[in-house]
Amino acid sequence: MNCPNHHKIFTARKRSYRELPMRLAEHGQVYRYEDSGAISGLLRVRGMCINDAHIYCTKEQIAGECASVLEMHKRVYAILGLGDYRVRFSMRDDGEAAKSKYVDDPAAWNESQEILKHALEASGLPFYVGVGEGAFYGPKIDFQFRTVSGREETASTLQLDFAIPKRLGLSYVGADGAEHCPYVIHRAPLGTHERFVALPSSTSAAPSPPGSRPCKRGCSPSRKRTATTGGRSSAPFAHVAFAPRSTTARRASASAFATHPCAKYRTSSSSVSVSRPKVRSP
Repeated sequence: MNCPNHHKIFTARKRSYRELPMRLAEHGQVYRYEDSGAISGLLRVRGMCINDAHIYCTKEQIAGECASVLEMHKRVYAILGLGDYRVRFSMRDDGEAAKSKYVDDPAAWNESQEILKHALEASGLPFYVGVGEGAFYGPKIDFQFRTVSGREETASTLQLDFAIPKRLGLSYVGADGAEHCPYVIHRAPLGTHERFVALPSSTSAAPSPPGSRPCKRGCSPSRKRTATTGGRSSAPFAHVAFAPRSTTARRASASAFATHPCAKYRTSSSSVSVSRPKVRSP
């Protein structure tokens, strides 16, 4: 996670309430050891680049900052043409069995959930409640997409953190001259870059534009042996078997290449030769 890095920047010197809200953002490389059965293309990977940011603010600034972040989410999705999503208000599970999953501070939980819920209602976005889906340090707002396979994935998130700043000793000097602990908003409108690249193709069964789905060619080694070489065919690339493409794909590729500026450098396959270094026998 990127959080400790930004927290260390915040605590590098004494902060004043005049500096808040303080916003730190980065594209950070992070890792998560997913179970092998959970890995799914670019939607769920073990190494990812996340569009992450942390906003350090006072309690009075939470609503305004959350509103700005939610508007950023909507603007990003509108630009990318992603509209088929659901918004989930993720809160803690009050059951006895789930208490160990969350920071044990019921009063702070209730207050944070109310603040975030009011910000979500003010945004006008329809949402549903996900009990037990909150982070261990606070409630969050998740943007959920459903893939063509029926699986629901979280594309991006907004989280309100009341616990970690207190545990790591984050503080600022307020207008009253006393030290106060800030709230932290974790926000990632684009989530991980890998998942956002995969979203357009995984949430729609429609064919992708030709430029985003190049013709793929598979190859596999061949163990064909000849008497002349003692183990490998002397013909160039004879030891590689290529999977043929369709006639339509071949014609489209030939037509595109014929009009390309580099077409004049084309050589026929018969003119290609492969020279092998001579090896002296001992």
